[in-house]
Amino acid sequence: MAESNGQTQPTQPTIRITDEEFAPTTVSVKELIAATVDAVTSYRVQKYPTEIAALVPEYYGNVDDIITWLERVDTVQRIYVITDDVMVLIMINKLKGRAKAWFDSRPDHVAYNFNELKTELRKMFKSKEDRITNMKKFEGRKWLRNEKFATYYQDKVLLGNKLGLSEEDLIAYIIEGFNNQNLQVQAKIKEFNSLGCRKKI
Repeated sequence: MAESNGQTQPTQPTIRITDEEFAPTTVSVKELIAATVDAVTSYRVQKYPTEIAALVPEYYGNVDDIITWLERVDTVQRIYVITDDVMVLIMINKLKGRAKAWFDSRPDHVAYNFNELKTELRKMFKSKEDRITNMKKFEGRKWLRNEKFATYYQDKVLLGNKLGLSEEDLIAYIIEGFNNQNLQVQAKIKEFNSLGCRKKI
């Protein structure tokens, strides 16, 4: 107690702050980045859930499409920074037909994480055809008489993409698939040097 003008005044309590309490909270750059990514991911998923899911097409269990489909799944996840748990839900909702029947055939399929689900889908639906067989199928696809060029072109490109062919090789095979030698010459004369030039034919 302190005295002032003959009267006793109450003293203020002393507040002691330890060094630990005074030290500011430190956050590493890694933690800050992780928190930012989580916040952005949550915002995107909450704001555009339908739009993001729409980027992944439905999958019906076609053996020819599983690799392309899984590549699309990985691309969407990478670009939009979607968590594995959310991508699993998107994938499951996109399974239709035989793919959905396979998923529903075992109760434990619902417990698969992102990588496990991709692995099992690949095992189940990946084509067993080897590269030589696929190459023969690709080379054997010719432009049929009375067939629209767009139909032939699209089939040829899809088959070529599965083989990982370059654009230059694809163009050469597309021209080679013309059953008319005059058309082959015309295509070369018209500088059919990119896939974007297909409308010239």
